[in-house]
Amino acid sequence: MKTNSVYLTKMQVGEVFNFIKLMLALFSPIPNLNARLKELVTGLSKTMADMEGVMSSPTYIIETKNKKAKDTKRDSEYLCFLTFTEAFTHSSNPAINEAANLIHKALKDAGNVQSMKLDKETSALYGLNNLFTTNERYIAALQTLNAKLMWDAVMAAQAEFEKEYSLVSDMKVKESEQVAAYELAKVARKQSAGILEMLDALSLVDPKPEYDELITKINHEIDLVMQQLRTRQTLAAKAKKEPKKLDSNE
Repeated sequence: MKTNSVYLTKMQVGEVFNFIKLMLALFSPIPNLNARLKELVTGLSKTMADMEGVMSSPTYIIETKNKKAKDTKRDSEYLCFLTFTEAFTHSSNPAINEAANLIHKALKDAGNVQSMKLDKETSALYGLNNLFTTNERYIAALQTLNAKLMWDAVMAAQAEFEKEYSLVSDMKVKESEQVAAYELAKVARKQSAGILEMLDALSLVDPKPEYDELITKINHEIDLVMQQLRTRQTLAAKAKKEPKKLDSNE
């Protein structure tokens, strides 16, 4: 196994800080860590401690309130969809019953989405969306239940939440991008890349189950942060196009 590609240089200071904190937390429970790898992790931990000391922690009452409102809206849309499809599992119509049970099982397998932490909730929703938009059985089941628009409403609410979340995150990042934090972030990016390269090398020349497990967990965090980067880039691209659309309508 090897670690997935992560574009550390495209991350802003706050994003680098949050991602590396999560990554370092994955190393701490592992006993008998390779001596060189442990040395690299220790060095990065010190950089992160220095970085934390110079980063500000402002509060964003209004923005946080808006983010929570979007979060609540998304949860409400999901609960509506869940309740609506679950009701049809009691239908006496074989086709409707089968479709409802198929959808209901997918939701059940995804877990209690509304009680998950943000990263796992987002991952679960996108996993369900991939199932409901690419798998012919599930597409047909949603059509049978006339539930496609309800699921679309869930993902539309998720998109609204992500936009608000991105706005708050960008504000926090800009506030905390002091010169010292920026310089430390450059060091942390380089150290992180070195650790990931070392982990890949160890997994190749000295395969161990703990390395595979660690890489799997790190790849999960990489996938999440890369998804956030893509979302921000998409929103930025849309924002650039909006003025052009307005000009063309005048």
